[in-house]
Amino acid sequence: METLWCCFQVTGVLIFSALLLLALWVWKASQVNKTFEKIGIKGPKPKPIVGNISEMLEKGFMQCFKEWEKEYGKIYGIYRGQVPNLVVTDLDLIREVMVKNFVSYPNRQTSKMVDYKPWSETLLTLKDDHWKHVRNVLSPTFSSGKLKKMLPVLRRCCQDLLTNIREKAERGEEMDAKEFSSAYSMDVIAGVAFGIQINSLKNPDEQFVKVTNRILYAPPWMLTVLFLVPFLGQYLRHIGIAVAPKDALDYVIDVISSALKQRRQDQQKYPDILQLLVEAETEPSSVQQVDPEIDHRKELSVSSSWIRKGLTEGEIQSNSLLFLLAGYDTTAVAMSFLLFNLAANPHCLRKVQEEIDKKIGENEVDYQVLNELPYLDMCMYESIRLYPPGNLLDRECVEDTVLGGVPLRRGMVVCIPVYSIHTNPEYWPDPMRFDPERHTPEAKAARHPFSFLPFGMGPRNCIGMRFAELELKMAVASILQKFSPVLCSRSVYPPKISKHPARFLAEDGLWIKMEPRKQKI
Repeated sequence: METLWCCFQVTGVLIFSALLLLALWVWKASQVNKTFEKIGIKGPKPKPIVGNISEMLEKGFMQCFKEWEKEYGKIYGIYRGQVPNLVVTDLDLIREVMVKNFVSYPNRQTSKMVDYKPWSETLLTLKDDHWKHVRNVLSPTFSSGKLKKMLPVLRRCCQDLLTNIREKAERGEEMDAKEFSSAYSMDVIAGVAFGIQINSLKNPDEQFVKVTNRILYAPPWMLTVLFLVPFLGQYLRHIGIAVAPKDALDYVIDVISSALKQRRQDQQKYPDILQLLVEAETEPSSVQQVDPEIDHRKELSVSSSWIRKGLTEGEIQSNSLLFLLAGYDTTAVAMSFLLFNLAANPHCLRKVQEEIDKKIGENEVDYQVLNELPYLDMCMYESIRLYPPGNLLDRECVEDTVLGGVPLRRGMVVCIPVYSIHTNPEYWPDPMRFDPERHTPEAKAARHPFSFLPFGMGPRNCIGMRFAELELKMAVASILQKFSPVLCSRSVYPPKISKHPARFLAEDGLWIKMEPRKQKI
């Protein structure tokens, strides 16, 4: 009886302690939620613990930010979980954060969901000197000269893509542009980042494809839970529940490790990113040519204590994985929306095809000519403006500073809603209309440069931007040589964007038909 009473007392103490800790945590969270109120910054009322995330999930991120800007202006405060985010759509202040005062905002906001290897060593999640080092080493990998060498891989993937489209077109089938764009993007990334040749549209049960999709597409319920309560990620992972299944991650890392081992032993040089990563282990990046859009090495000097050269095995593995995941869905989204927009705007489609016929004709698409298709560029940028694959940018404040008269403390985050800026009538008259003429040289010169942010700006912009554009234009130019995308019975235009928290999707798909062009090309 005495033992039972002792157990009861211990249990009571444990329950009381747990409730006390919970109460303290809730109290602390409620104090965090008063951060902006204390400094006189308006914003939507946060809920305990989850902040404003629940409203963002309920309405969709893009809709929320547009409504909030209309109500609170170009600077307001929200809470993504327990992290205060100062939302900024003032373009001059965005320039200050991304470029002029980058030293105060060098990092991206990271989540507990990815606070472990291999995720913690990617360019998206690394911070401060460690990030600067890896960025400096990797920048030459994406120079124009090296991208040009990857053209054979892209050309092979385009041939597979055209074969798959032709088969469906001959049967008169309607097709979801996102489906075949995703397959093409998967084939390209597998080829240039891993040296693997696949045809994922024809072989959806290929192990690499299935494993990658398991990593990319976590169940929506899990994403919702982790967006609402992100700190749960580290605890769920310990009991085997993770956004990316451990066995799938292990498989991809093993593929990378095996490929790296083979490349180090092989005397042959391969035209892909994997080869360039191997070379990045030893070759100094400072002597290599880098395109100015991604070359920020002079601005990213590391501290004198940072003396390591090249990349570690872990850094190569992590960033190979990043190129797969970051380069796959974003390019597929951009490509599918571009084809869909061209199908819905046949006058623009005709102009693109006339340009392609004139510059390429019956010839094979090559690197040089892809840089001589200005109207295709204009259509691509206009489609990305309307449907940006990356909807939110953020920068973490690493020191106490002031932005637009607002005092920011270390650890706070500046959040930049790209879609809100891209569809703001102040910067883009009649913003929901597809109008490639917005991107003529004259129009761009007259517009604020920070009104268009598909790849970010400044030292932390997208390192793979030129590769993504090359990959997309190579496929679209090859398609439009031979086919004309048209709307079909299943098309819903303009597309309604899903509220999915982590993916940019059209709720009803992006359905089109491909009509073979009359002329022989």
